[in-house]
Amino acid sequence: MLHPLHRRLVLITAASLVLLLVWLLVSLDSQTTSSIISSYLPRLGQIDPAGLAEYALVPEASTFCPPRYGLPYLDGLRDQATEYCTAESPATVTCFHSRTASDNHVDSFCLARAARLDPSRRRFRVGCRLAETPKTTTTGLSIPAYGSLRSYWYDTGPGVILRKYVELVGDGDGDTTDSDDRDPRFTILIKREGALNPWHCLMEMLSMTLSLDVLRLSSLYTLEDLNRTQVVILDNKQDGPYYELWSLMARRPIRRLEDIVAIGDTDSENLIVPLPGASNPIWQGDWEIHPCRDSPLLRVFAGRIRAFYGLDAPAAADPNKQITVTYIDRNESRRLVGSDAYLQDIRQAFPDVLVQAVDFAAIPFREQVRIASTTDILLGVHGAGLTHGLFMDAGSVMVEILPPDFNHKGFRNFAGLLGHAYYSVHASSSQAPDGDNVVSRDDWHQKDVILSKDRFMELIDVAVKSLYNKGSHNLDVN
Repeated sequence: MLHPLHRRLVLITAASLVLLLVWLLVSLDSQTTSSIISSYLPRLGQIDPAGLAEYALVPEASTFCPPRYGLPYLDGLRDQATEYCTAESPATVTCFHSRTASDNHVDSFCLARAARLDPSRRRFRVGCRLAETPKTTTTGLSIPAYGSLRSYWYDTGPGVILRKYVELVGDGDGDTTDSDDRDPRFTILIKREGALNPWHCLMEMLSMTLSLDVLRLSSLYTLEDLNRTQVVILDNKQDGPYYELWSLMARRPIRRLEDIVAIGDTDSENLIVPLPGASNPIWQGDWEIHPCRDSPLLRVFAGRIRAFYGLDAPAAADPNKQITVTYIDRNESRRLVGSDAYLQDIRQAFPDVLVQAVDFAAIPFREQVRIASTTDILLGVHGAGLTHGLFMDAGSVMVEILPPDFNHKGFRNFAGLLGHAYYSVHASSSQAPDGDNVVSRDDWHQKDVILSKDRFMELIDVAVKSLYNKGSHNLDVN
């Protein structure tokens, strides 16, 4: 007689085989299906003769990590879709909602169909009569009313964009459709937090791509639609070094609102108001440690950027490749005092390690991505430059020097999601640019940091030697 646990394993294996057969029936043509089923049927009576059914068991997935950093995050947004217009309206406004932040607020993005720009008002008109908003979804998520969608810092987010740039017209004069516009383009409305900070800019672009992926899951957008998609920038900030990346998911040229207003472009639009950068879960909870060690969302995003710049995916491991340390050379603020001498100390202590100092802000972004993709250890004082860890191979190392008493966990979490090792140290003190010592965390953005040589070299020793027997490297630690 089978032990209860063994019986459970057998049942799980049998159920898995049955599900496989059902999938085959649905997915394959009848001749192929019949052939495969005939080969599997005898096995249903011979399950687990060696007692190895436990290999079929899959550990229970974390209830915290996949809904934030994996495909379930996209599924969750898709499943919380809410239509805000009545059935009689000539247009639709569909918003998708998510709740992943620790304070339980709801993040949203929206798709408005059949919109037209009114150049005189600098607004897009949508023929929508608002319906009564359901209070909750079947999963218990509270649905915000159309006029209560959130706004975010730097005056961004769907609440701001819909209020300032979209006008619902539901009085009978709001039919914005046109029988000649059977294939309207998609326009992504973007109001940026800024133009120069790589973390903020890339988080906004990540949010945009996630929004489009949810629309694809919802069958409201396809890969072919990329060819008729444009990004319209609503703010007046400078382009910045990452501007071209806004066309990552749009094949038409990037445009600014004032340009399309000037030419009076009133073609029919499908408006997409994407998730703002501050809403995506990579950005959230950055003052607390989380246990998550993988993010398909980040891996796909990094791969898309590589492809955009024509950079190859990570090559096969090369046993002769040097370990490369890239120090993020900050030239204006939050510098490591004595960094030039410290880097030379690394070269002397580890002669087989390539050490380079890079001012990422001084080179084109494509070159930034290329350098990061060949880096094994990314080293720097806390700051947005550590975002380049996104492009390192999984299993690399991120080393962060934190200002005194500063306990931000964002890059530790970020490194974990990318599969990197992470090491950190707090500076012993900080110093204003004029050289006055300040043992305070006030104004830490502008202050240089001081770390003794012994502590610095101990940190580097741990980071470098952690790679000695990883991947293709085969080095003795002493």
